Amino acid sequence: MKVLFSVLSYYPSFITNKSINVGILFHNIDNDVRILETTNNWARVRNFDDEVDIEYLKLILKGIKEEISNENLFNYKEKFNLKKYTHFFVNELKFSDIVSVNTDNFENFVSETKKIFLRFDYDKKDRPTHQQQLAYIKNLLKDNEVEYTSRQIEGAYRENISFDYIIDGYAFKLFTFENKNLNKLVSSAKSWAYTAEEMKDVYKTIFIYDIELENNEYFEAILKILSKSAYKVVKMNEAIDFILKLKANGFKRDSFLRQNIIAESVNK
Repeated sequence: MKVLFSVLSYYPSFITNKSINVGILFHNIDNDVRILETTNNWARVRNFDDEVDIEYLKLILKGIKEEISNENLFNYKEKFNLKKYTHFFVNELKFSDIVSVNTDNFENFVSETKKIFLRFDYDKKDRPTHQQQLAYIKNLLKDNEVEYTSRQIEGAYRENISFDYIIDGYAFKLFTFENKNLNKLVSSAKSWAYTAEEMKDVYKTIFIYDIELENNEYFEAILKILSKSAYKVVKMNEAIDFILKLKANGFKRDSFLRQNIIAESVNK
């Protein structure tokens, strides 16, 4: 069955791009089932923004659930359109670009997706691991017919470099921060930033991170280090949006440039 979904995020400020996921809107196309799954970890939302009106935010989410409900009489007048519905959320609450997947089990897919994007609603033992997050992205890429490779590539000094995914002229690396010694991750970030700088004429490096840590100096330092050499440093749902937009716009230009650069380096 075909399923569409979009991640709903709360943006406390128009100045910064910081946000926190508060829900996921699913539309099961085959059965015309619409579900909004929302966070239950309101303490984390309040910690993210101590000025947020939690009760007002809950009221808005309740309103969305009622609007998309199959029992809402207004939904019988015209076919539900997820893109059209999410398009009007442009202020503090914004939906991500719509992702399309094919699944044999709608309930299981909803559960898996919640664990990815609303991971702090679950106990640590139930949250997806680094490999499970990579596998989730891999399945989305396959469902959307995005060609990728995970093969090792050769660096400038003939060393092996292992990006998680290479899609045309873009190389992706996922950083997981949960339950990690961030002090030690600083060294890893420096190493990957150097690699990104070294490979910038061949691949545009995009670093993905799984969670945003507030008031953590090591987390902020790591993002700054990665940002100096990367093409982008983004959260997981932003990375998925970026990849799908690339596919929609086509990869031809970047592919042509990359092939020329590789050919020139070989001929030197």
